[in-house]
Amino acid sequence: MVVSYLQRKLGDISISRKLFFTVGIMAILVTIELCTLAFAVRTLSSVRAFINGEGLWSKAQKDAVYTLFVYAHSHNEKDYQAFRDYLKVSQGDNITRIELRKAHPNLAVARQGFIEGLNNPDDVDGMISLLIRFNKVSYLSRAINAWGNAEQSMEQLIAMSNDLYVIIGSKNVSQKEIDKVLQKAEVLNRKVTLQEDEFSSTLGEGSRWMEKIILRLLLTLSFTIASVSILITISVSRGIEKGLKATIDCSASPQIIMALLRYEME
Repeated sequence: MVVSYLQRKLGDISISRKLFFTVGIMAILVTIELCTLAFAVRTLSSVRAFINGEGLWSKAQKDAVYTLFVYAHSHNEKDYQAFRDYLKVSQGDNITRIELRKAHPNLAVARQGFIEGLNNPDDVDGMISLLIRFNKVSYLSRAINAWGNAEQSMEQLIAMSNDLYVIIGSKNVSQKEIDKVLQKAEVLNRKVTLQEDEFSSTLGEGSRWMEKIILRLLLTLSFTIASVSILITISVSRGIEKGLKATIDCSASPQIIMALLRYEME
């Protein structure tokens, strides 16, 4: 129905106007396709940055737990400070997560949090835009929940480290109490690892889903551009063919021929 309507409308206008119409429609469709492609590249790049950020978060978390165990045996203040330094990665990311949950987040604070989490500054704006635009999408929503659960577990780990610091700093150091804290820390470490895996796998599913959606959209736009091009080409060629037939029709008067050609070229 739409195609027949367009064909009827295009048949009522002159060749020159058809050409202008063709160029205009093609320019609009190509622009839309390019904007869609740019959006797709930026979005998928932000997803990639999140996966890379999760790797940084995971490495820092494991290094923090390792240095905490080292501190439990060495009782060296430098080892405890190294543990606190590793925590800065997760704490920076957590600042961003909490800030973006607000109704009116401070984007400067959110950006600084991601940078403190060792994310590349060039990726940060895209990561923030992804969280703001798609936080209601099921995949990203589940990933954010897993991220929040992991952060809560890290807060418990920090509380344990504070207890351990007090125990080691006391005059009567109890190895039994130290071992008890370390056992809890090991259980919590395994729990955090599972939450990290959930975040990564969910984000990976979301990335594959988004790739399919974007691919379908680009294919639809390409098909639309090709269809419109063919439709308008057929309409213009028919108009030219009609004019040529009129010029070779011996029964047509010169005045009618000139009038018809003038109309078609206007």
